[in-house]
Parts: sequence; structure tokens; C-alpha cells
Amino acid sequence: MVKRILTPFSYSSAVVAGDYVFLGLHRGFGETFTEQMHDTFEHLKQTLLQCDASIDNVVKVNVFL
Repeated sequence: MVKRILTPFSYSSAVVAGDYVFLGLHRGFGETFTEQMHDTFEHLKQTLLQCDASIDNVVKVNVFL
């Protein structure tokens, strides 16, 4: 079974397939890079909660600047 965490945009913020969670684009907002990164990780945490996972389960993160 595949579960998708939908966004109002044309992509899912996460797709759950079996034991795997694939996270999509997560953006952070703020005036500084630090604020943007903190905001991004808050959004990631919220998405992971919807997938019954936590930030401790994350294996890899790609950051595009």
C-alpha cells in the first residue's frame, strides 16, 4: 500500500511505501539562512509525524542552495 501526504501544489510532501518514507520538497522561510533551515526542519518534522516517523529515522538529506 502506498500513502501520499498531499500538498496544495503538484507534488506530495511524502510518499510512504512499505517501511520506507520518501520526502519531497520542503522549504523554509525566514530572513536568514539559519531561520530558513530551522523552518525547513520544522516542516520535515510535521510531515514525518503524519507518517508515524521522526527525524531520528532520517538517513539522508540533500540541500540545494
